Amino acid sequence: MYLYPKWIRIWHVLNAVMFLILIITGLSMQYTGKDTTTYMVGFAIAVKWHNFAALVLTANYIIFVTGNLLTKNGRFYKIEKENFWSDLLSQMKYYGWGMFRGEKHPFPVTEKRKFNPLQKVTYVLAMYLALPLLIISGIGLLFPEITITTFWSQRANSYRYSSYHDGFLPLNIHDNSYLYMYIGSKAYFTILGNDFRLSQVR
Repeated sequence: MYLYPKWIRIWHVLNAVMFLILIITGLSMQYTGKDTTTYMVGFAIAVKWHNFAALVLTANYIIFVTGNLLTKNGRFYKIEKENFWSDLLSQMKYYGWGMFRGEKHPFPVTEKRKFNPLQKVTYVLAMYLALPLLIISGIGLLFPEITITTFWSQRANSYRYSSYHDGFLPLNIHDNSYLYMYIGSKAYFTILGNDFRLSQVR
């Protein structure tokens, strides 16, 4: 049984692919100069694919927000004030050492609860704060003759503006937390000789 509807699964795959393209092309544009060798991808190709991926990512984000407004999926992103801090602390304790000791997950995944408190806060901040800022800063870099000239007095500040946009790179690798949980728990249960299931981590 799938806990996520088909449109969310397709959205997630497309999102991951576009982020991967943005990382590769973004690094290529950053470190490939006129007098230097090509870094991963040629500059001209990198610019073309970076713009393409950015447009698809923006459209994909609009679909995500619209889908959450029009379907029941949006309820999973609503943060409840009641027991907020205590639930968050419980989840942090579980990720910190509870799962390594074989403790029961305080907030198991169900049809009515897809995210634990820590996941919910992380996703809300990523999807409704960081990603919109990433898109806005990207649009600004798409029209540098307007944004940098109008809002930045010195030419050197163009590099500073670019660094703000590049600062959102952690969005591309936020799933590393799952890697930590998988490797850590796998090692612990292997040492103890216990059966390990990934569902116990989530």
